[in-house]
Amino acid sequence: MKSLYAVPFAFALLAVPAVASDEPACRKPPKPEPAPAPRMEVVFVLDTTGSMGTLIETAKRKIWAIANELARAKPSPELRIGLVAFRDRGDEYVTRVFDLDADLDRIYGELTKFRADGGGDGPESVNEALRAAVTKLSWTKDASVLKVAFLVGDAPPHMDYEQDVPYTRTCEEAARAGIVINTLRCGGDPTTEKVWTEVARLAEGVYATVPQEGSDAIATPYDGRLAELGTALGGTLVAYGERSVRLAATAKVDCAEAGAAAAGAPAAAEAVSADRAVLLAKAKRLDASDLVAAVAEGSLKLEDLEESKLPEEMKKMSAEERRAFVAKKTAERDALRKELGELETKRATFLADAARKAAAAGSKSAFDLEVAKTLRAQASKKGFKFEE
Repeated sequence: MKSLYAVPFAFALLAVPAVASDEPACRKPPKPEPAPAPRMEVVFVLDTTGSMGTLIETAKRKIWAIANELARAKPSPELRIGLVAFRDRGDEYVTRVFDLDADLDRIYGELTKFRADGGGDGPESVNEALRAAVTKLSWTKDASVLKVAFLVGDAPPHMDYEQDVPYTRTCEEAARAGIVINTLRCGGDPTTEKVWTEVARLAEGVYATVPQEGSDAIATPYDGRLAELGTALGGTLVAYGERSVRLAATAKVDCAEAGAAAAGAPAAAEAVSADRAVLLAKAKRLDASDLVAAVAEGSLKLEDLEESKLPEEMKKMSAEERRAFVAKKTAERDALRKELGELETKRATFLADAARKAAAAGSKSAFDLEVAKTLRAQASKKGFKFEE
């Protein structure tokens, strides 16, 4: 027997008004967000006391060559670099800290300013410098990120300073945070060797040495052209934003180029400039205020930009002229990066061959080959690969 309520209940259901919905009947799934680039973070802790006078230019060249080696990894990483310069108590400064930054040209400009001075009593403020490197920089917490520090110097730490945190404790904290500390001893001091070896052991890094006389930059047939391309690439920067921001961006590029030109002997200057050029080519942006990159990546629409935030040369242009101007700069940059990439591959092969020959001959300049091996081994643990 049918229920007496069946028919009325059916009519009641029909009487319920449909709920309006803004959702389309057939909605397309959202586009997946692009995966973030794998990241590498590298901090160089550099002794800048007077005793490093004969070695500091070599150390600076090595630092930039190390950064360049890391940038060659596959998949192409987002590279953030930080610097800690240190001297000793009573000097002009004890530490100068430059936080991790993906703006490699800015870091390059700061590095070229480092000069050897101060010190004089043997031990230096190594403890405080390591402490700053591990605790005062914006290291990423993600365990998948390659986090590496390089301690570069020629003198052991003061162990008699009150309120200093000893390097042993800092190294243990670094290891827990996933920060590897490699050590590069400059010169031949045995006490420094002992401490540098212990630092590397405690912080799961490796120890290497740079000879007291330093080492000459290896010139390649590609350095001159790479330096020219680096300057040309810097010239494609079109800075936007407030006037002070635009001026700062332009000054930063000028400072970096001046630093490369003043790097020392012509071969050294060209080698340093070549490394800078390669790193610039791999950077997504030349500067945070890079209009060309912002338009290309879609984070900024040119027509939405206030005229006051345009560079002076674009303010008098029509909308069409502005689009053509940015398109031309983009094409120039793409062509420069293409040539840079081709020459960088040839240069890397040349340098690797030179390092192997030096190693076979027992030369101390095999240091470069050893550091490259170390970096590749450490990066491989995070999934990076390098072309031989």
